[in-house]
Amino acid sequence: RKRRQEWLKKLMKFEKFKSSRGEVAVYRELDLKNEKIGSLDALLFDDNDKVVLVENKRDKTKLLDFYQLLMYWDGYVYDKEKSPDKAILLANEHPKWADQIINEINSRKDSNGNKYNFQIKLWSDYDVS
Repeated sequence: RKRRQEWLKKLMKFEKFKSSRGEVAVYRELDLKNEKIGSLDALLFDDNDKVVLVENKRDKTKLLDFYQLLMYWDGYVYDKEKSPDKAILLANEHPKWADQIINEINSRKDSNGNKYNFQIKLWSDYDVS
């Protein structure tokens, strides 16, 4: 819990956001009691209503992690009827093919007709080890 607060604080500072919320469920209006889809690690907010989704992984990202974040984006749109401004997949390391997956996702649009805006970042980008 303390580590989460530390990285959230640094992330907000680097991304220039004012507030955050951790462990955010998506698709809340659906009856998903028997399904374990997990929850988004963090939402960041600024004063201009911009929203950033953040999913973090301790070690190296896997292909499923990219699609998990895509599911969270779509769930946020479903719940809020608003597209986030961007989504960050944060890890210690990303595979060499990660940019290809990001480019493929970013070439598509969500159900609101807005382009996905995914980025990959490293813990070291935010001075977190």
